[in-house]
Amino acid sequence: MTHQPHHLHDSGYKFLFSHADLVRELLEVFAPPGLTELLDYSTLRPLDWKPRSL
Repeated sequence: MTHQPHHLHDSGYKFLFSHADLVRELLEVFAPPGLTELLDYSTLRPLDWKPRSL
């Protein structure tokens, strides 16, 4: 059985946050100045993501 996204945007967020390089770029562009220098991107690990029930 194929998983249907809980919401329309769930699949896009799942894709984005399953790629560490995209997460890093997102943070470098949108996080407050100086924050990204404090982060250790080597600690990023994929999680077993499941949509929340409403």
